[in-house]
Amino acid sequence: MADGVAPHWREALALDRRSAPEFYTSAVEVGPGPHSEAIRFALVDLGLAAVFCIEGVPTTGFLNEPDVSLARIDELHRILWNQGLMSLLIVLKEDDLAAYSLVQRPFQREVNQRNDPRLVTTLSLLSDAIALRELIDSTESGRFWFENDKFFDPDNRVDSVLLSNLLEAFRDMRDDLGGEAAQALLMQTMFIAYLEDRKIIKEAVFQEASNGSCSSLAEMLEADTPSHFEALFVWLKDAFNGNLFNAPCAFEMGDSTPPKLAVRHLQTLARFRHGREEMASGQLRLWGYDFRYMSIGLISAVYDRFLKEEAERRSADGAFYTPMFLADVVVNQLWDDLTDKQRVSGIFCDPACGSGIFLVRLFQRLVAHHCRVKKRRRAAWGELKAIAQRLHGADINPSAVRVATFSLYIALLEQANPPDLPALIEAGKLLPSLYGDSLLPASDFFVAEDKPRYDAVIGNPPWKGRSGQVTTAQTWAKTHHYPDPAKDIAWGFVWKALKVVKSDGLSLASPTVWRPSFNCSTTHR
Repeated sequence: MADGVAPHWREALALDRRSAPEFYTSAVEVGPGPHSEAIRFALVDLGLAAVFCIEGVPTTGFLNEPDVSLARIDELHRILWNQGLMSLLIVLKEDDLAAYSLVQRPFQREVNQRNDPRLVTTLSLLSDAIALRELIDSTESGRFWFENDKFFDPDNRVDSVLLSNLLEAFRDMRDDLGGEAAQALLMQTMFIAYLEDRKIIKEAVFQEASNGSCSSLAEMLEADTPSHFEALFVWLKDAFNGNLFNAPCAFEMGDSTPPKLAVRHLQTLARFRHGREEMASGQLRLWGYDFRYMSIGLISAVYDRFLKEEAERRSADGAFYTPMFLADVVVNQLWDDLTDKQRVSGIFCDPACGSGIFLVRLFQRLVAHHCRVKKRRRAAWGELKAIAQRLHGADINPSAVRVATFSLYIALLEQANPPDLPALIEAGKLLPSLYGDSLLPASDFFVAEDKPRYDAVIGNPPWKGRSGQVTTAQTWAKTHHYPDPAKDIAWGFVWKALKVVKSDGLSLASPTVWRPSFNCSTTHR
């Protein structure tokens, strides 16, 4: 790990008053939390001198290498861009500083090229004292991003690039395979890419599944037959269990047979996998995205783009994507109201789970609490599975529940101890069964039994404030003599939640008529 930020730079940047959990200079300072591994990775593996966080999210990285090479900056930029968390890299030299945007896409530097599209500003200790002192504070207030917005175009972020290709690949395959099958296939491919890029599955797996014909996912997708890719699912289902690898295009195996893959579908998946092309325009680029570094937050964003394909349906049922910051606000408020017993063994439910963002954030909080109580850096795999199975979700849209399952599986693997995984995979049945068990597709909250089984209900219930078809929420509220002002079905979720929660707490992110968090017993009164 590189030396920390030098005292004269700490003073110049007004960092001498900053400390963890806001400003980290050593991995020892990093406690359990949603981004703890990302911060440790930056400090230890990447050799950054420090990481500055805003609202708990790593935002600015500091590199203290006075003689740093351009190749080193390029490498760090590629990795941190793929990670999708930090927005700014500050390179500290002897007497000056260079600030690089981590939102700008990686680029191929030409020989003797002087212009760098990622370089936001350079500041000198000798002549820019005021600007230096205000730099970090301005990132916190938002002024820095506003004044330099051309360097921080959201369309250049890795999540935008990935999701653009995801949407284009979906459009290319949905007519042949059907919308739900195409969505399932893309999520399966992303998950395999994640396993491969993180070296959870290696070359030998692809060779075994293809009888020696292929050594990687890319080679399987470039083959002249889908048989190798299909055979991979047999191995994956046995090793990982779960519901993700029943068959290509299928999370569940019902009466209907999944659509058959053709070589042209593999070609679309291959373009999506390598990421070195903007699929909408066909424009090529040298660097693709790398699933090895991507966070679970990127995966949760899949829901937003996928379900925009069902815009009319979303408009009808009032379901919309929940931003990460809102999920964090609600989870934080709920967390403060939970008892120690609930944190250790409570059962939680999101009755309109969508992409599962509330469940994922709550899972991360529960794991962090478990590690803190046990005084360990990581939880054992059996403990992680037990925590995941305490999280229940449902949605009337099966596609959304697939994404929730996908997101929770990745959240599980992100929390795992990497050296433990090969033996667990060898033993088989690595992942717990979630889809159809604790995460229920095509499930209507208002048809389920009114039995108090959950310690807390959390989520962003759909809403509807206009006239239209009578919903099951409205029918349930009328049957049980509950009001539903303006025909807003979020009220139905509130009243129904009171029936299924035990007694201690209820948290719902809903229209402004309700606070995001309130006590169940108070609501009864």
